[in-house]
Amino acid sequence: MIAQQIALEPTETLLEVMKWRNNAEDLVLAKDAFRELCSRLGPDVQRKCKQVCARWKQDPGLAPEIANRTFEKFWNTNSFDPTRWKDKGVELGVKLYLYRTASNILFDLHEEETSPSPYNGSEHVVREVDELFTSLSPRQLREAKEKIDGALQGLTDKHKVILLTYKKYETDGRKLPRVLLKKLRDELQLTQSTVRFYKKEAFEQFDKTFNQQ
Repeated sequence: MIAQQIALEPTETLLEVMKWRNNAEDLVLAKDAFRELCSRLGPDVQRKCKQVCARWKQDPGLAPEIANRTFEKFWNTNSFDPTRWKDKGVELGVKLYLYRTASNILFDLHEEETSPSPYNGSEHVVREVDELFTSLSPRQLREAKEKIDGALQGLTDKHKVILLTYKKYETDGRKLPRVLLKKLRDELQLTQSTVRFYKKEAFEQFDKTFNQQ
């Protein structure tokens, strides 16, 4: 299949091609399929996002951002099961799945804005392990640095900065404040979706190896 054919393929085929993203040589084609899916279903998802914004008394201008976050989550999680929609239609199933995802994202945003924030505006990008362990002795701090560096072996410095920043500030399952996320994006020169991907890689490797050392 070549890129030009993507636009002619049914949604079910786009979903299959998107699964190829785990193969480096097929990643470009998988992204083409994803872009086509966004183009195809984007207007419906944005329309739904405006309805959900109205329901939660949020600014309708948030709809494009919520739609983008909805599609990003769809790409990152890849948890939609098309086999459950063989009878009713896969495209309908994808739309309903995306609608539910958008509603959940807006609900989370509403909860963040109406509940007390654990952040005070002083948060900053964390680059040194010292900031996580302010009460350790010099020897204990040196050992902690060695363990963290060993756990992240093979990953980039950007992975480490993202891990340390989230380790220091993420609390009670709350997302980091938008100002801090912007600082991360700007300082590391990454998109938000890449920050999330690096976070996933860093935490998976950290959790897998840190306690084994």
